[in-house]
Amino acid sequence: MDKIKYRSGGAEVSQEDYKRAHQEILQTDKWIIDGFGCMETLWLRLDEADTLVYVDLPL
Repeated sequence: MDKIKYRSGGAEVSQEDYKRAHQEILQTDKWIIDGFGCMETLWLRLDEADTLVYVDLPL
């Protein structure tokens, strides 16, 4: 998620650019997404995903 949500150097991209990049990823045949993003795009990923890996590390 960081690669599509932030520019090199840490500046955040616009929400529109982020959503566009996210949608382009979901339209491909195979993808792996690591991270959360935002609630709106989370639900889109969950609808398209065939596998979900949840890593629950102890604090």
